Order: sequence, then C-alpha cells, then structure tokens
Amino acid sequence: RSKQEAEKMGRASFLAVVCVMASLGGPANAFHSALAPLGCRSRAGAACVPLRAGAKHQGLRGAVAKRDESMIKLLAHLVVKNSAEAAIRAQTAFDGPQKIYKAVKKASGASTMLIEYARNDKVKPHDIAEYSYEARRTKAAIIVVDASPDGGDEDVAKFVKEQSKARTNFPGPVPIVYRGKKVTLETVALVKKLGVDGLALRGDQHDPESLTKLVAACHKANIEPVMEVSDIAQINAAVEAGGRVICVRFETDMVAKFLTKAASVLVSDIPPQCATIATVKARQGGSEVEQVRSLTDAGYHGVLLSQMVSDANEPTAIPYMKYITNSFGSKRSQSLKINEVKGLNVGYGEGAGYGAAAGFGEGTHA
Repeated sequence: RSKQEAEKMGRASFLAVVCVMASLGGPANAFHSALAPLGCRSRAGAACVPLRAGAKHQGLRGAVAKRDESMIKLLAHLVVKNSAEAAIRAQTAFDGPQKIYKAVKKASGASTMLIEYARNDKVKPHDIAEYSYEARRTKAAIIVVDASPDGGDEDVAKFVKEQSKARTNFPGPVPIVYRGKKVTLETVALVKKLGVDGLALRGDQHDPESLTKLVAACHKANIEPVMEVSDIAQINAAVEAGGRVICVRFETDMVAKFLTKAASVLVSDIPPQCATIATVKARQGGSEVEQVRSLTDAGYHGVLLSQMVSDANEPTAIPYMKYITNSFGSKRSQSLKINEVKGLNVGYGEGAGYGAAAGFGEGTHA
C-alpha cells in the first residue's frame, strides 16, 4: 500500500481506539505510548516506515493529536451525560404495580378523570352494576370506593366483580381503589382478598416509618398505594416511603375555590416522576367544572371528583357522571360519545336541567 493509504489506515484505527478507550475511561497518554512504536506492513510483508508526528506526514502525534484531544473531550462529556441519565433512570426505576399510575398519567398527556363512590350512611348497600358499567363507558380512569360506611367492603366487592367482567373487552376494567377510615397492615391483607388494584393511604394518619411499612406491604401484595397528602411535609413523606401516585386532598369544609388555589400551588412540590391527582368536591352546582379545568391547567395529571355519588340508583347519578365527563373534555372514541348522547335521557348540559335550579346546588348533596 502507498504511504498515504497507510496514514489513512492509521488515522482510522487510532480514532477507533480513541472511541473505545475513552468510553472505558482510559487516559489518552496510556494508549499514545502504546501506539507510538507501531508501524504497518504491506501485503508482501515488508515493513513500512513508522508513522511520524511531523506536520508534513500528519502522523499520530501531529494534526490528528489535536483532533483526538477534542474527540476525547466530547466523549468524556457524553460519558458524564449518560451517567447522569442513568442516575435519573435508577432513581425513577420502579418494580411495583403501576396500573393506577399508568391510568392516571397518560403517555399522551391527556388529563384523566377519577370518580368516587361514597355511599351515604343512611343508604343501604344496593346494586351498583349499571353505575359501574357506565363509569367504564365514560372512560373514568379510576373508581375510588369509600369503604367507611357499614357494608363498605360489600360495596368494594361489587365494583370489583362488575369491572372484572370487562377484562377481555374494550373499554377494559377500571382500576378500583379502596378508601377506608383507618388503614393498617391488616387492611392490606383484606383488600388483597377483595381484589382491588389500589389502597388509599392518608398522610395525616401515619408517621413516616409506618407509612414506609404500609407501602412496602402494598407492593408485596401487588396493590398500588395512592398517597393522599395535604401539605409539603406529607408529600415528602409519601415520596420517601415509595409512593408514586400522589393525590392532593384536603379534609376540610373550607371554600372550594380556596382549596383549588392551594392545590394548584402544591403541584410544583411533587417530583416529576410521580402521577399527580387533585381532588375537587362534586355536586357544587357547576363550579366544580371550572375548578377541574384550573387544576389540570396547573399541571395535575388527573382530578378526582370526591363524593360524586352516594346512591348509584339515584336518578341523577349516571347523568351527572356523563355531564362531568363531557365537561372534562377527556379524549374518548367517537362511538362512545354517540352512544352517550343516545342514552342520555336526563339533561345535564347548560340549560338542560343541571345546576342550582334543578336541585343540584351547594348544600343539596354531600
């Protein structure tokens, strides 16, 4: 081969070694000294003159030296960047259940709606099959069932059973979250038997140590903890305990607009790897719709309509759910929208029977 060809081969080989050695973190001088005495041979086996460092010949220690120095700096930068990205991936890696997480935090970025069934103590357990079915059709992301009333576990079991019927259909089952008065390790065992997907853990009821134990128990039982928080300290405790689904919920009767503002501020304190949920009280006479929009604009992935229904057989239960869904602007298939319009016999749109004039203003429902 000609001398020029040999020099080209030398440069290509050298740059290949630079890439490999730099990615392994080897210092440049280690392989400079190793390559310096190397020559090359012709096809006939005759030794070629070793490459020299003179500018004329552009050898390994010539102009290429400047090029390999910049290459090493670039690769070193990429190594640092990749290490940082790996650290982030390790930090956000999670091997626990993620069904609720994915249902709330859509890959598409679309906001999600969560509904709560909170049966009134004065209402006896009853058939919820139709309501559960319609919740699935309207594409509710999650159904939270309040199990605190007498017979609450029975309510939970009914929702789990009805949703399980859709495992091979579209839309599929809506994840069920169990919300009780006081959660203990025994509660985790109970909800596992009930077959729920998630368990609500209130930050104001547990210290960091007990919260960590409960989250670990949930993960072991393949149950996803939904961490209810109301301040920064509770957010930090929930995240440190291993919670990934964070629900901002205030247990107070303060003005709803004030609570919406407070929730809008707290969302920035929740780590970006978490799925975020805000809570809005349902049945406010229409103002809840604006509160939902305000919270999704603030950055929440989903909004939970608390106390959305206290009696699944009450005439307005299903129409109200559809009204909220339509107002929420969730992305649903066109066929589902058409079916909803056909099946909507009780008006809930503007001027169609919803609002204070129809008996759904503040103070008329829990």
